[in-house]
Amino acid sequence: MSLDKVWNLLNFKTFIIVTIAISVVGMIFFFGQAHVTGSQMSWAPVVLTGGFAVILLYYYKMSGPIIANTTIQGRWLDREEAIPLLYHDVLGFFFGPDYVAWKVKDSDKIQGAKVLQVTDVATTWRDVTLNELKRRLKAYEDTMGSGSLRVGTLHMRLPIDIEAYRSALVRKRDWKQADFDSGGMRSRLEQAEKMSVAISRMEKEGEKPYDARFFIFVADEAESQEDLENLLDVHAKQILNMFESGLGIKTKILGDLQLYYSLSFFRPQALVGGLPSPVASSSRPVRVMSYDLVFQNPFVTRKMPPLERLLSGIYLGRLRDSAIPISWNPEIQISYHWIILGSPGAGKSTLAKTIMIRARRDMGVPVWVIDPAGEYADAIETLGGVVIDFSRPEGDKVNSFILYGRDPTSVATNMSEMLTYISGLFGPERAFVDKAIRECYVAYGINVDDKETWQDELSNYVTMETLYQYIQANMAKFPLDELPYAKSVLGKIARVSIGAYKMSRATFSLDELWRRQVPVAFNLKGLETYMQRAIVWSILTQLYALAYIRYQISEKFNLMFIVDEAHLFARPVEADVPGGYIEPPLSMFIRMMRKRGVGICLLSHMAADFIPPGETTSIVFQAAGTIFLFGSTEDSYLRFCANSLHLAEDEVEQMLWMGRGEGMLRYYGDPRAVAIKLDPEPGALAKRVEDLEDVVQAEKKVAEGKKGSLREAYDVFLTAEMLHRFRE
Repeated sequence: MSLDKVWNLLNFKTFIIVTIAISVVGMIFFFGQAHVTGSQMSWAPVVLTGGFAVILLYYYKMSGPIIANTTIQGRWLDREEAIPLLYHDVLGFFFGPDYVAWKVKDSDKIQGAKVLQVTDVATTWRDVTLNELKRRLKAYEDTMGSGSLRVGTLHMRLPIDIEAYRSALVRKRDWKQADFDSGGMRSRLEQAEKMSVAISRMEKEGEKPYDARFFIFVADEAESQEDLENLLDVHAKQILNMFESGLGIKTKILGDLQLYYSLSFFRPQALVGGLPSPVASSSRPVRVMSYDLVFQNPFVTRKMPPLERLLSGIYLGRLRDSAIPISWNPEIQISYHWIILGSPGAGKSTLAKTIMIRARRDMGVPVWVIDPAGEYADAIETLGGVVIDFSRPEGDKVNSFILYGRDPTSVATNMSEMLTYISGLFGPERAFVDKAIRECYVAYGINVDDKETWQDELSNYVTMETLYQYIQANMAKFPLDELPYAKSVLGKIARVSIGAYKMSRATFSLDELWRRQVPVAFNLKGLETYMQRAIVWSILTQLYALAYIRYQISEKFNLMFIVDEAHLFARPVEADVPGGYIEPPLSMFIRMMRKRGVGICLLSHMAADFIPPGETTSIVFQAAGTIFLFGSTEDSYLRFCANSLHLAEDEVEQMLWMGRGEGMLRYYGDPRAVAIKLDPEPGALAKRVEDLEDVVQAEKKVAEGKKGSLREAYDVFLTAEMLHRFRE
């Protein structure tokens, strides 16, 4: 048995007993010898034995730490006593600019360490998917578990007042959101979104915030101090880069007094030379795998959104790999807005019609649809709604100049921006048009300073047609410096001011449609793109005026507004304005209507058109409460989902192999997407009016409690052949 093992078997009390026993035996032996020989030196055994005991005791105390021995229990140790216990084997320390080195007994090598401290954790403000968790944990293990790396970590949790922190975070989030809603910088929305994620993690995931001190100790040994310094530099940079790039955690290398004080938290030479022998034998390491102590890892989280967000509301379908039903509940959404993306034929319109039918049937919410292809008219009429038909020359007209409670000056500015968007006006032309519109209002009895004159009926007389006629009639009266602009403006606005499809007096009232709460389809089929954009611009700005100014509606879900082929109406256009481009009202509408009870649902297969020039994302994506991404094999589409919408690698992989009607569903503030298979409304699949009427009538009978009527009605057309034809 080695001497180390002998020391480990003894504690201070047993050592005293053994020492006394040896001393007694020694005394008996010497007294016996003295008696036999007749020696007079009877005092010698006592002195020799006592001296032996004292020397042995001193050697025992100084030769190894007694921190594991019972002799220090109940004792206060002063500095001089404690330091030898912790650093008994260290001969001396040397402090470099950002590392510490030391020499130990019985070794020719120099040992040393660098200390890194975590300074910022970006993941506090976002969540991660299961695949991302595995990737990050693997990156952590690949670096920290390297065979050549001697590393240790120390993670200290400091408790905080959780409720006070949560309340303060909610107030701060609401303030930043309100600041953004009132026209503040986009960064305010980004900050509010990050805070919403942290709040959700506390309230729904059960996570508890705390202040943390996290130290990483990197140690090694070398033949020379220069070699040691080079080794520590390489290891420390490896750790620093891995944490920053792979884990989103910023660290810094400590130096000077920060390094000195950090050593009070950790005994870095234990990473190189092992633990002191009494401790090493009594605390043997346990062999584990990476996930066995996963609770120690700060990146563990739930892998799916909370089920309460998925099980109630408007039914959508089921999880792709199980029978769990998935629904959309506007009552628990931060934003009612939807974005539906997918390749042509993926099923975007079918999903939109499904939402439209179920929102009207199950919640009584009216649905308005911008319908560039004329796909929704039959469904809207079957639901008891109204079709506003712009597709025919003799059809309906929208008047962009109706005030609906707005200031005539602001309408004039808005219309000059619309004409810039669709016809390319530049600065002086915009100023000329703005002035001309205000003069038209005055000509029809509308006084900017008198709100009593801001009547819808009066403002309906001011149209694109009358603006064109006013400029044409006053050409001889304009100052010479304005005449060139008057001529160029006439040429640019002619296509929306004259001809069969001119924008003249409105044939319908948005105010009346709003108050009636009926479904509406705005049929734009066959119109030129510029005319479709002008109509959509007008409807959106006037609807905003009704909701935000005239009626000041609450946050309760009041209207679902669907925009098919939304990329046509969302793409910014370059212009000589601050920022370099004119942004259509779609982004403003999405941002401001989030708290006015209107959910806007955008359908598109060209998602990149939502992003302004020079930007990497858009307010359209930032303000959407729900995003549905249909599966696809199109490489550019999948790359967009990964890079701009931050889908994880495994989620993009799933999309590659999805069938028709399958996609990824993601809610606001929760990056964990859910793979689902849609269960469309039969009426959403129908292409003939009579088929859709059969469905609606059957649903009414079921609602009235007439058993069997649903199957009887559905059997008329819900055969395999018909469903196949509908899907085609």
